[in-house]
Amino acid sequence: MKGNDYAIQVGGILIGYAREVSDDMPNTGGRFEATDAFAEVKALFDEEYSQIRGGGEAWHRARERIFSKGLRIELLSTGKATLARPGAVPSSEHQGILAYLHIHNGKVWWRQM
Repeated sequence: MKGNDYAIQVGGILIGYAREVSDDMPNTGGRFEATDAFAEVKALFDEEYSQIRGGGEAWHRARERIFSKGLRIELLSTGKATLARPGAVPSSEHQGILAYLHIHNGKVWWRQM
C-alpha cells in the first residue's frame, strides 16, 4: 500500500481503490482497482461518464444518483475522508467535498471543492 492510495465507498460499502494517485490539476486521479462490490454500482458510474461531454442537467442528474448513495473517498495513510455531499463541512475527519468523481476504463479521477 502506498501513501497516496484511497479507498472509495458508496453507501458505506468499499467499491474499490484509487492507486498510484497523483495531481493533474484540476483533477486528482489514478488507477482504479475494483472490489467485487463495484459491480453493484458500475452502471451508475457508466451513465455518469457517458454524460460528461454533454454536461448540463443530464450529467448533474447522473452525478446526483451516485452522490445520493453516499460517495466517500478516504486517504488510507491518514484516514481523512472527502465526501460527495453539498453542504458538508470539512472537519478534523473530513478534508473536503467532492465536485465529481469519475470511474472509467480502469481509471478514477475527481475534483475536490
